[in-house]
Amino acid sequence: SLLGALSLSTVMGSSLGYAQYRCTKSTSALTTTVVGQMKMVLSSALGVAVFGTKLESWQTAGLAINTVGGFLFAFQKHREASQAVRQEGGAVKAD
Repeated sequence: SLLGALSLSTVMGSSLGYAQYRCTKSTSALTTTVVGQMKMVLSSALGVAVFGTKLESWQTAGLAINTVGGFLFAFQKHREASQAVRQEGGAVKAD
């Protein structure tokens, strides 16, 4: 039923938000970003495997560029945060 699907979707979305919050609180924003990128790669691969989607070379290149871009963005943000903490004389939380 529609109400059941809506309720399940709400619970799953709330659970995902809470899991991301706990991941960030327990580790760091960088770790959460890397885990998110890994999830995206696995979701894409699982979707291709389960639904038998045949990827064109440009689609594969797009997924690769997106993944590399996400990792580079996360790495750069981590470097900026590390530099800011060092300038303040603090310590950087290790991942």
